[in-house]
Formats: sequence, structure tokens, C-alpha cells
Amino acid sequence: MLPVGLIGLIVVAILTATMSSMDTGLNTNVAILIKDIYPKLQKRFQWQLKSETELLRYGRIYTWLMGVIIIFLALYLAQQKGKGIFEIMLDVGALLMSPIQIPLMWGLFIRRTPSWAALLSISCGLLVALLAFLNVPLSTFGFSPDATWTFQAKFFGVLTAGSLGFLISIPFAPAKGSTHRTMVDKFITEMKTPIDFKAEIGAGNDLAQLKTIGRFGLAIATFIGFMLIIPNPVGGRIAIAALALIIGGISALMIRAASRSSAP
Repeated sequence: MLPVGLIGLIVVAILTATMSSMDTGLNTNVAILIKDIYPKLQKRFQWQLKSETELLRYGRIYTWLMGVIIIFLALYLAQQKGKGIFEIMLDVGALLMSPIQIPLMWGLFIRRTPSWAALLSISCGLLVALLAFLNVPLSTFGFSPDATWTFQAKFFGVLTAGSLGFLISIPFAPAKGSTHRTMVDKFITEMKTPIDFKAEIGAGNDLAQLKTIGRFGLAIATFIGFMLIIPNPVGGRIAIAALALIIGGISALMIRAASRSSAP
């Protein structure tokens, strides 16, 4: 059992890490919706072009909507019996994330594909994911009656279907010199071109960031050190002191390394 004080600190750290991941995911999804999906729909249906201010306002609205949907989804999953959060995460990874990653993986090695190859690959993977989600008996597809949708069956089923969807599109690749092939070749060339940091970005600020993180770590170590005031057994006080010393020591080394490297 952790000493009094550290339990609350760990809970705060867990919530902080969760919030950091959640807001990044929300911002990413909204950016995809506003900057990637909406412009294509706008051109397709001849909608009136929106200003950056209007797009920013819509982005905030979509962020709120997605946040509310995630909250209700979390409440729904919390009511489910028989499955823990780890099993739910595995299912989400196997059924939703894998179909999206398959065309990304194949696209690194195979360029000669039509523009709809990724869409076909994702659709095939999601079809298997839907069958697994609905728990359609595997015996329907010729497997033994005892076969079940284990995590391995879900993952490799989605991987196989998505890969087949991508590979069968290769014969329909556009000819060399077409708009799509030119765009893909340009992307591959830019991806393989080394980055000239000084020419493209300028002077780096890694040392300043290292020093800032080190100072922040010292502040945290000091705060943890003040927890020694809280009544705890001797073992608990030793654990708190050790944690404060470890964080403070690492932070001091970071500040020292940044100061030495920046010295002329």
C-alpha cells in the first residue's frame, strides 16, 4: 500500500495523462474533419466556402459533440458485464484500428495502386470486424464448430481481409504519368529526402526545453518533499523521500546537461 499523499498524487498523474491523450485525440479528429473531409465535401456538393473563423467555430462545436459522445460511450461501456477495460481496448485495437493501419503498412512498400486502394482495404477489414463484433459463428465460413472469435482470430482475420483488399487493387493502378501516380511519386520523394534542420527550421531550442523540464521536475520534487510533513509510518516516509530524491536528481542532471551544452 502506498503511503498517504502518494496515492492522491498518482491518481492526479493518471487523470492528467488521460486528459493529455484525450485532448490530443479530439484535436486530431476535428482537424481531419475540418481540413481533410469537409473541403472534399465542399467541392463535391458545391457548398459555400467557409472562412477560417467559421471553420474554427465549427471545429469547437465538433470538439464538444465528440467529447459528449465519448462520455456517453464510456458510461455505456462501464455498464457492460463480463469484459474489463483491457479486453475492450484489445477489441477496439483489433476491430477498428487495424483496418486503418493495413493500407498504411502496404503503402510504404507498394506504390502502384489506384486512389481507392486504401478505401477498399479498410472496407474489407471493417467487414470482418463487423462479423466479429456481431459474433457471427466461424462455422459459417467452414471453421470447426468449436472455433470462437478470440483476439488472435479477430486480428488476423482483419489483417488478411484488409491485405487482400489492398493487393487485389494493384492491377487497376493508373498508368505512369497520371495525376495520381505523379502525386504519389512526389510524396515518396519528399519522404525520402533528408531534413536540413538549420535551413528549414532554424536554430533549435532543445537545450532550453531540457532546462525548462528540469526546473519543472525540481518543483515537483520539492512538492513531493513537503509530503514528509504528512503523518506516515517510517517506511512510507522513506518511500516519499526516495521518490523526491530520484526526481530531483534526474531534474538536476537535466539542467546541468543543458547548461554545459549551451556553454561556449
